[in-house]
Amino acid sequence: MKKHLLTLLFFIPLLSFAQSNYKKGYVVSLKGDTLQGYIDYKEWGHNPTTIRFKDALANRSQQFGTNDISCFEVKGFEYYERYVLKISLDAVDLGHIPMGVDTSFKTDTVFLKILKKGKNVTLYAYNDAIKNRFFINDNDMPIPQELIYRVYLDPDNANNLITKNLYYGQLNALALKHNLGSSELTKQIKNLIYNNPSLIKITSIINGEDEKLNVKNLKKTGRSRLFLGTGLNTSTLTYDGDGPFPTGTSSSSNSPLLTIGFDSFANPNVGRLIFRIEMAFTTNNFAFITSSNPGYSAFKDTSIQKIKQLMAAFTPQVIYNFYNTDNLKVFLGAGVSLDMATYPTNIFTKTYLGTKRTTNDSEEVQKVWWVVPIKAGLVINKHLELYTTYIQPVSPLINNYVNYSVNQVSYQFGVNYLFGKK
Repeated sequence: MKKHLLTLLFFIPLLSFAQSNYKKGYVVSLKGDTLQGYIDYKEWGHNPTTIRFKDALANRSQQFGTNDISCFEVKGFEYYERYVLKISLDAVDLGHIPMGVDTSFKTDTVFLKILKKGKNVTLYAYNDAIKNRFFINDNDMPIPQELIYRVYLDPDNANNLITKNLYYGQLNALALKHNLGSSELTKQIKNLIYNNPSLIKITSIINGEDEKLNVKNLKKTGRSRLFLGTGLNTSTLTYDGDGPFPTGTSSSSNSPLLTIGFDSFANPNVGRLIFRIEMAFTTNNFAFITSSNPGYSAFKDTSIQKIKQLMAAFTPQVIYNFYNTDNLKVFLGAGVSLDMATYPTNIFTKTYLGTKRTTNDSEEVQKVWWVVPIKAGLVINKHLELYTTYIQPVSPLINNYVNYSVNQVSYQFGVNYLFGKK
């Protein structure tokens, strides 16, 4: 089984090289000519610098970048405009916060993603390896301005984190310019978080709108979904070393599996990269027996061990759809699982020369451990997920002995029902 799974894991990535995701769209050249066709819509974690375009699906693709086109739209999904502008370079994540204020910037030619367009102002997003930024443009002006948000350590006291929300003043100035200034609006601006939903909302207000719509009524696809599932869990315990059972002695258990979880999409319009949190519940029943009949005795020497294991696993994981169409998706996933077990039964019975002795060894069995599950499967018609999971050996499951150990390896085969549209 492991050999077949590893073969599948090797083969699945090959599907991604040949697959594209062309959606209807258009590009506008620097001269103002509009080309209708299809754009290869990717899961852009950062704003794209180039795109692949076809005027017809049967034709070869062309590559366009910031030196070729002024804007492009994947119809119904995303819209980008080209600008030459200043971009801040100071980091804001906790691992790279500068000591003292960093006002450095670069001038670059980029595609800005439009988040909200209205009669007064337009809100843009730009994300690269440094950070996520937002830009806003008064529609009377030719170039958007970055909404400035800075975080840095006080050079006089490294334990003091300073936050500069300069974008409060920028947004207030735009509200006043368009005769929308008020104490209530100022209060809302001062409570803003530097993220998409908050800035889209305040941009709508500055544009005199009540609704919270994305540019051009772009399609809305849920960013998350729930799932429920069931399946089969197959686990095997194997002895290794000089113990009560010979090396290689194993016992397998086949038990029902229940799963429940939550998926979050990196880009729900594309649906390739998924962050999943899953809880799984199962039971295992193992039984070992060995016996011998010494020549000097009329009694058989017998060793029996019975283990019942109740398990729950909490697994954050990443899933990637290498083959990704509306009706069929083929995926590979991996994560880190926190496994927790209880043992209602863990009894060892030894019969020697007709005398039986029974002991309970439950205190010597691991109850919490970490493993790395690897999952492969497919999704049919958006809702039915079929998968198999390989869970690395737990070594050792029984670990309080010097001369031997007991290891556990598991496979899971299941079906999940995915709630939601994607």
